[in-house]
Amino acid sequence: MEEGVKYSVMGSCPNGHITRSAIAVVVMDLPTARHTSQLAGHSAHIYCTVCQCYHRQTLGRVDHYNWEWRDDKAIRQHAEQWRDATTLKDRISIFDKCGTRYSELWWLPYWSPAHQLVTDPMHALFENLLPTHFRHILKLTSADAAAPKTPVPAFSHNFLTIDDNDPMPEGMNAKEVKQVCSIHKLRTESLKDEPNALLHKQLMGKNTEAIKFVCNDLNI
Repeated sequence: MEEGVKYSVMGSCPNGHITRSAIAVVVMDLPTARHTSQLAGHSAHIYCTVCQCYHRQTLGRVDHYNWEWRDDKAIRQHAEQWRDATTLKDRISIFDKCGTRYSELWWLPYWSPAHQLVTDPMHALFENLLPTHFRHILKLTSADAAAPKTPVPAFSHNFLTIDDNDPMPEGMNAKEVKQVCSIHKLRTESLKDEPNALLHKQLMGKNTEAIKFVCNDLNI
């Protein structure tokens, strides 16, 4: 490796030539990258080749400031232990515990899965991050488009309410107490066609004491 590879005959070098090369990055989709590096798959508990986050329950972790880099020396040691194991049972035990088998890439003294094993942009972006963003965050799917829209409140306010166990406000009857809740709903529901005229008509059907109670709460 360090001395290079000698080719006996080349087009421009009839007497042969020594070439020296190095692997900068290994760019593949996730399954192929894991097969090539002989590391556990992305659905295993040891799912990441970069950090030490462990167990599938931690897949949603976003506290990146607490993530720790995987130790390449430790991965190499585990891979060599797997290579040198004398029984299939021992190899299975090492892989289940450490998430690695031996790969020919470990012939390279500089091989670092944490830094050199890269998921290609097409799979990382177009088949993973972008679909998640558009389908689950922006909800741009046929199902979401056909679903009834949740009305957006005209405004929000922490209204003063009257619970059943509270004493009835002075000058109000049971009907007016119930109307307070319906007035709250009218004032916060989404605007409709000709909102002022419609709201005025609806409020005109409520008792004066109920309207006064809400107005005092809103300081109007």
